[in-house]
Amino acid sequence: MFPEGRTAPAHPDGPLSHADCSIVIVTYNSADDIPGLFESLADAIGDRSVRTVVVDNCSTDGTLETAKACGASLVIDSGRNLGYAGGINLGRRAAREAGPTDSFLVLNPDLRLDPGAIDHMLKTIERPDVGAVVPRLTNEQGATRHSQRREPSIPRAFGEAVFGARFAGRPSWLSEEVREGWAYEQSIPVDWATGAAILVSSEVDEIVGDWDETFFMYSEEVDYARRIRSSGFSIMYAPGAVASHSEGGSGQSPELTALKALNRVRDYAKLHGRLSSAVHRLIVIGWELLRFRQPGRLYAARVVAGVAPPPSFPDAPPVEPVPW
Repeated sequence: MFPEGRTAPAHPDGPLSHADCSIVIVTYNSADDIPGLFESLADAIGDRSVRTVVVDNCSTDGTLETAKACGASLVIDSGRNLGYAGGINLGRRAAREAGPTDSFLVLNPDLRLDPGAIDHMLKTIERPDVGAVVPRLTNEQGATRHSQRREPSIPRAFGEAVFGARFAGRPSWLSEEVREGWAYEQSIPVDWATGAAILVSSEVDEIVGDWDETFFMYSEEVDYARRIRSSGFSIMYAPGAVASHSEGGSGQSPELTALKALNRVRDYAKLHGRLSSAVHRLIVIGWELLRFRQPGRLYAARVVAGVAPPPSFPDAPPVEPVPW
């Protein structure tokens, strides 16, 4: 689906080709989403050369065949469900083996990129202090999504648990989600953003290394963004690069709701002591209990509290509990 001359395919029997950007797409039963994403990529890349790497986590709906038909440079059957972080790592390694690349763009398969979006992100990342770029995400009606986030903390977890989307103008120390409208209209550094799309320079990719596969799904982008910032680079929000996100690629289930809550606890515990982590965990349990009428929330609270086993997923390694 790409115009001739704008892709950078792998040539295992010839010289390795250079790519301005290697696009890594992790799929799981994404056959319905992949064609629309690839159709949007052609106009999103501008005059850049790209290498597209699709890593499939044991889909059963023909995703592999669909990705090949769409013209992906590399299509990889992971052999088991590696999760999002594991799929990204496999795709990154395959992209590097296929040839030199200046950057890596991780995309959810249910995204649709506006014309010039990738080209705009690549121009933003050319600044020497910028290590990663995230685009403006919109819903299917074109409204901007609140995709920016602040570094997790106990006060922010409390604010999100108690107030949620209410009192959008509350102080930043009481809100992890950035809800101020002005923040989505200008190019500014962010702590992290939802992981549907992130462009990382090749230099930073080498410095930061692998995404943490212990998360499987959710919170891996929080950890990865933190390591980018700790390496001395900024993560820039680029409002001129627009991508529509249906948020349907991974679906939703009680198991995913529980995993999201559990990984929130796991991420916080990586950096803090037992007392602080225990307080944070209690807040997350309350976070889920306050929304008990929503599907999966009571189960999530029980998993985080350690009174229910962690969720399991087909063809995937077991999710480990987080000790108190």
